[in-house]
Amino acid sequence: MRKRIFSWETKFLSKAGKEILIKLVAQALPSYAMSVFLLTKEICASLEGMMAKFWWKAQSNSSSKGVSWFSWKCLCQHKHVGGLGFRDLCDYNLSFLGKQGWRLLTKKDTLLERIYKARYYPNGSFLQAKLGQNPSFIWRSIWEAQALVRNGARRSIGSGASVSILLDPWLPMGSNPFVILDHQGLVDKKVASLMSVGEKSWDLEILDDMFVERDKNLIMSIQLSDSTEEDLWYWHMEHSGLYTVKSVYKFLQFAAGNWLHLEEDNCWKKLWKLDVPPKVQHFLWRACTSCLPTKDFSSWFFALLEEDRGDVILDAAMLIWSLWKTRNEVLWQKKSATALRVVKSARHVLNQWMVARSQQSLFQTGVSFHCNQWRKPENFHIKVNVDGAIFEAFQKVRVWLCGS
Repeated sequence: MRKRIFSWETKFLSKAGKEILIKLVAQALPSYAMSVFLLTKEICASLEGMMAKFWWKAQSNSSSKGVSWFSWKCLCQHKHVGGLGFRDLCDYNLSFLGKQGWRLLTKKDTLLERIYKARYYPNGSFLQAKLGQNPSFIWRSIWEAQALVRNGARRSIGSGASVSILLDPWLPMGSNPFVILDHQGLVDKKVASLMSVGEKSWDLEILDDMFVERDKNLIMSIQLSDSTEEDLWYWHMEHSGLYTVKSVYKFLQFAAGNWLHLEEDNCWKKLWKLDVPPKVQHFLWRACTSCLPTKDFSSWFFALLEEDRGDVILDAAMLIWSLWKTRNEVLWQKKSATALRVVKSARHVLNQWMVARSQQSLFQTGVSFHCNQWRKPENFHIKVNVDGAIFEAFQKVRVWLCGS
């Protein structure tokens, strides 16, 4: 990863370009190793640190490290809650290892499952396995995902001959699919013993005697089919019933609070759906999260322009207004009288520009050195206050646009 990032740093890349490279290349590099081995927290932190440094670096060819306005954990939050959707490598690693645990649980005929079962859990399944004495590093890695697999794995009842009443998660309950009451008469018993003899129906007398009301109602809600004899495992977090790394990673992010409140009318979601170039979306995101080296938006807003052309200035004015509008929707709880006054002023300036453009008005440029007080522009005219600086050592000229 260090070599890849070093090669990228020699190129001129926008924030949108950096996002694509990080998500599709940098974060995919350790996937092969993470599917088998549990990476240490130090390794994950080192990899994430390189990606964060590359992301925050101001210019690709600059020696400056840049300013880290947000922690990497915040950047890993979903885009709809204010983050950028980068992957948390620790959770991503655990999601991959959970897939190996799922295979040990469901693929009973594989050589790997038979070896691990004989070595670590000869009298049960992967869900009841212990770490054991002197475990291998691969088994230790897969075993770390055992609790994760237990949260999502469920049994579907066919004949019930292979489903343990007390040890298997077979009740249709998302939070706790296990039987609550540990009755002595249920030890080492299968679900088939709860059915009527010769029929595919539940024995109500046994259910009344052995189970509490909660478990009894859940068992009665399970529909038994005469055409289904095989007891299967399924992943309840997916409609297909198959284990996917995406669903598990999403579950871990929800548990960590990084993917909360994903409503359809979420303001962050509206920001990323704006019909503007990706680099503009990232600029708006940085502005709305206070990741720009400017003062608060209730004061002056400065946009650095590399070209001194009228159309660029007009585009910048429209961008300023779009920025204010989006910030007003996203951070509505931070409104103030000053901010509202500035928004109204920006709206007024934009309306003037639209009227002038509709009438094909031309800009009137001029320099006024004797005026000590700002004057309101005439009707159908736009007044743009600018400042500039000349850097002889670098042979560059920069112009600032000042909007209020």
